[in-house]
This record gives sequence, structure tokens and C-alpha cells, in this order.
Amino acid sequence: MLIIINILILCVVLFTYIHIYNHIKTSNYLEIYEIENPSKDKLEDLIAIKQPVVLNNMNLSNITIDYLKTNYPTFEISLYNKENDLFIKIKLEEFFKLITSNKDNAIITYNNSEFLEETTIEKQLATSDLFLRPYNMLSKKYDLFLGGINSVTRLKYSINSRNIMYVTQGKIEVTLCPPKDYKYLHVKKNYETLEFYSEINIYNVEPKYYDDYNKVKFLRIILEHEQVLLIPPYWFYSIKLLEENCVVFCNIYTTYMGCMATLPELIMQTLQQDNLKLNYVKQFSNNQAIVRENDYAINQKMDTSNNESNNESNNESNNESNNQSN
Repeated sequence: MLIIINILILCVVLFTYIHIYNHIKTSNYLEIYEIENPSKDKLEDLIAIKQPVVLNNMNLSNITIDYLKTNYPTFEISLYNKENDLFIKIKLEEFFKLITSNKDNAIITYNNSEFLEETTIEKQLATSDLFLRPYNMLSKKYDLFLGGINSVTRLKYSINSRNIMYVTQGKIEVTLCPPKDYKYLHVKKNYETLEFYSEINIYNVEPKYYDDYNKVKFLRIILEHEQVLLIPPYWFYSIKLLEENCVVFCNIYTTYMGCMATLPELIMQTLQQDNLKLNYVKQFSNNQAIVRENDYAINQKMDTSNNESNNESNNESNNESNNQSN
């Protein structure tokens, strides 16, 4: 009986190890595979190679800018502020006004899973991606990217089991980089949002990063409507919007074994969220700065400003009374 138990334990451990290893292993070839109308088994075989894959002639959604403007103008999306690496909630109609009035168009929004859920767009997306979901899926998440022409995202990588990107309107350029160049990209880890991104702006490289940047090899691909890009875990990617009206969706899937493989990061995220509070500050004007402080600092600042205002008012009243007496 003891032997049987030991054999079962060995099988479970071996099974778990193989699946975790399969998740964390990477491929570093600078190649992108393209395929059209594959079977489910063929698709899974390609994904197992851990290389980027482009699926042609696959229409997952027809959502456009006009559709969003017409149906959901007052719903809020998350506007990204690159100056302080924070998000601000802004109405969709205000976001499009901001794009129109902004000259450099360096405006982009993502991290919009809440928007997709509130508008029920998430349900629409969930009905069309069954073919692309991995086996033994634990969870799924959908995101929406919008922005002005030439808007870009940071170069980052995902630890999720499967990452799928597709365009429903417009055209984008996706820059890819294999995991082997991690050591040259000065990666910063944000466990609050579970984002892992390079501090190098690949579209405007700072002089201090020139040497490391020149050691990195990139792949660039133009993605249009009816094309789907599958990005393997740990591959770096960045998006550049090439047209004025671009709608980009990103589907993120996690499997049971993928969750086990990334358990250290998930634990770090939980600890980080317990220790820090992520504040989303509403913007009352289009160009208002986003400020993120902890509650203690905010209260201290408010108390200080109140004391200063009280002192000023007291001084003014004393001066007036002195002048009247004189």
C-alpha cells in the first residue's frame, strides 16, 4: 500500500513538474509563424513551440470607434499617464475630445477590463474566442486599446499562459523581442498591476541606454483587421497605433498549471496590494495632472494647507483691525 501511495505521489509531482516546465520554457528564435484556418490541434502544436503566431482571415469582432462613441459615450475608461505611470478614469467621449485637441497624440488607454464588463462588450468577445482558448483554462480577461495616431505602449512582457491581440479597426505595428534579451532591457517589475516592462523607450532611446539597446534584436509586424497575433509568455511586445481610428483588443488566458507556474508572482502581487493602495484619481480637466499619494500623506497635506489658510486669514484680520485703530 505504501508503495502505491509513493508511486501516486511521484506521478503527481512529475505531472506537475512537466506542465510547469512547459509554461516557463521559452523559445528565442526571431521568427513569426503565419497560418490560415488551422485546426484546433494544429493551432495548439504551433503555440507549443513558444513562437509568435499570426492567424490570417480570422474575424473575432467588428467593433469600431463609431460603435463605441454611439453606444457608450459616458462610460469610463482608464487613461494612461506616462509621466507618473498611473491611470486616470475618464469618460469615453472626453477621451476622444482629448485626442482631437492634443497635438502630439501621445495618448493611449488600456487596462479597460472594467469598461468591457460594464458595457457587456466582454460577453460579445467571449462568444467568438472559444477556438483560441487553451485547454484547462482557469480564467480569462479582455482588454481594449485606444489612442491617437503614433501612440505607443511600453515594451513589456506577460506571464499569462496565452496572450492574443487583434485589430477590429485601423492598423497597428507590434514590436516583439525574445526573452533572451531580458538582461539588456532594464526591466521594472510592478507587482501591483502584475506588469513587467522595460525602462527603455524603444521609440526614443535615452543616451544612457544606447549600448544595451543596440544589443537587442526586434521583430516588427503590421497587424490589420482579420489578423490575430498570439504572443508567447515572456516575449516582450509593444504596440504602435498607425492610424487615427484604431480599436485593438487583447485577450489574456490563464490555465491551472500556468497559475501554479506563476505562483511566486501572484503571491507578490497579493502582498503588494495589501501594503499599498492603488488610487485612481478622477480628472476634472483634460490636462490635469494625476497625483498618487497614500492616505496619510494626503491628510497631512490637507491639514498643513488648512493651517496656513487659517494663519493667513488671522494675520489679515489683525492687520485690518490695527489699521482701523490707527
